[in-house]
Amino acid sequence: HDLREPLLIIDWSVKRFLKHYEATLDDNGKEMLFTIRDTAEKMEQLINDLLSFSRMSTRNVQRTEIDMTVLVKDVFRGMESLAPGRKVSLEVTDLPRVFGDPSMIRQVVVNLMSNAIKYSRPKEAATIEVGGEEREEDHVYYVRDNGMGFSAEQTDRLFGFFQRLHEGKGIDGTGIGLMIIKKIIEKHCGTVWAEGNINKGATFYFSLPKQPPY
Repeated sequence: HDLREPLLIIDWSVKRFLKHYEATLDDNGKEMLFTIRDTAEKMEQLINDLLSFSRMSTRNVQRTEIDMTVLVKDVFRGMESLAPGRKVSLEVTDLPRVFGDPSMIRQVVVNLMSNAIKYSRPKEAATIEVGGEEREEDHVYYVRDNGMGFSAEQTDRLFGFFQRLHEGKGIDGTGIGLMIIKKIIEKHCGTVWAEGNINKGATFYFSLPKQPPY
């Protein structure tokens, strides 16, 4: 709350000023106020993501069996509104069930699927493919998109703090979402990695053990 309060005051002040004095401002004045408002909103999102990461780091994992196919389809239904005016399609296979913390694993899927939609934005149609396979000791899941992708040289930077690979291309974000995913999967004793090619999309993988460690 203490971190957000100054930003809330800025946002409230700008909105109040615009309500009463927007008609008296020239275009340059309006643009400056809109910039202040937008920057405050971005800072609030950054604080929210940092708080989410902090909570995730200290929270205990509450494991139960998760139907991953149902989870993915449910998340997708809530994601379609992120791409107004675009066609977004989901291709999902029957995914292996897994033991994990439902809210944490949902956050992983939300972050990966929202990234898939966001980074395919230059294309009119976004295709998200979700699949999984059973291995000897664990299950591996992946989320694949047809978006901007990334180069091999950028791979090592993906899961660090404040790492944004497509700045300046109209893509919003704080650079913390993938770090949150990494933390969640590590708390489940799994691993996360990615593959991509520039302008040919990206695939993000994560593994979860079949049997929860005790």
